[in-house]
Amino acid sequence: MAPNSLPFAPSRRKVKSLTALLTLIVLISMVLVACGGGTTQNNQTSSKHILKVAAQSYDFAQSGFNPFNTHTNAGILGLVYETLYFVNVNGGAFTPMLATSYKWNSDNTQVTFTMRPNVKWSDGQPFTADDVVFTFNAMKQYPAADSNGVWSFLSNVTAPDPNTVVMTFQKAYPPVLVTIAGHVYIIPKHIFASVGDPTKYLTDKPVGTGPFTLTRYQADLAVFDKNPNYWQANQVKVNEVRFPEYKDNSTMQLALPKGDIDWAGYFSPTLQQDFVAKDPAHFHFYMDAVNLYSICPNQKDPLVGGQAGLPVRLALSAAIDRNAIAAQATAGLEPPGSMTGLVLPTAKDWLDPQFSGLPMTADVAAAQKYLTDAGFTKGPDGIYQKNGKRLSLTL
Repeated sequence: MAPNSLPFAPSRRKVKSLTALLTLIVLISMVLVACGGGTTQNNQTSSKHILKVAAQSYDFAQSGFNPFNTHTNAGILGLVYETLYFVNVNGGAFTPMLATSYKWNSDNTQVTFTMRPNVKWSDGQPFTADDVVFTFNAMKQYPAADSNGVWSFLSNVTAPDPNTVVMTFQKAYPPVLVTIAGHVYIIPKHIFASVGDPTKYLTDKPVGTGPFTLTRYQADLAVFDKNPNYWQANQVKVNEVRFPEYKDNSTMQLALPKGDIDWAGYFSPTLQQDFVAKDPAHFHFYMDAVNLYSICPNQKDPLVGGQAGLPVRLALSAAIDRNAIAAQATAGLEPPGSMTGLVLPTAKDWLDPQFSGLPMTADVAAAQKYLTDAGFTKGPDGIYQKNGKRLSLTL
């Protein structure tokens, strides 16, 4: 099975476009050209290439620069730490990072990774397969560290030699490769082996295999410089990455056109006129390729969960005006979702043509019929009820 044909496995860690940008740091020179603004001006008086990325309402000290800490900024993790592969969420293509290849066994219950040779941690220590095994086993020992839920699929992770990692699964499920290879940051065994619970480890000197190292930080700013031990250091075109903190979207919206920052992840319905129009040749924006806004009913709630709650779920779906939400909440920049639940266009290759382009229009009459067919009646206050109990939900 080709990697770019894999659907995305479930992950509780939200994937950020900023993570993708900073992990593929070899592309950073393109970002400098695309984003334009202040960095170019600064470089007229200095040969040091600096990228300034906005961090919103973020306390760097609280994060401890730890990949297992839920407070840690996703973009920062991609500077210091690396995964086995970089998985491009916009299409699913795999790029080798700490691993150079992988191979499934005949029944897809075991995958073998070959590690990249001559990789060093930022403190100069060699990276080996033992670091990968330690990372995954730490997530097994301390479940809070397993934010992606990989051990609900895995049964064993071993290193038969310093350059090979073998992962055995409870059952065949190849799509989980996206999560295991692309969403788990590998940590150094020689640092974390003595800290106990990795989720509680705080440090201002994080050690990783990534392209940058933390050189200084304060509550509202973190600064990263090139890692001289990086395995592809000659491809890193930026000398320094700065993460200044911004309290809200409005301050970032003012800072971008002025060149105070080069990159930011936020939404404004007036991005086109307030930002792009000021310098269309250099100022650009794009919408997240994998974000999906949805209502997730509690399946343990008898009102909406399971087979008994199906009529209520169908009624809710029929009553929602997705076109109005797309127009008003996203200024038309994000289209209504597909009725299949697939995130488009990222997963377009998995979309059955018969469902392509079918509208998700609101149908109040259909919503009412789902409820009445299930035995609900409209009460005196206009709220549907059944057996004397109002149809009431807590969000």
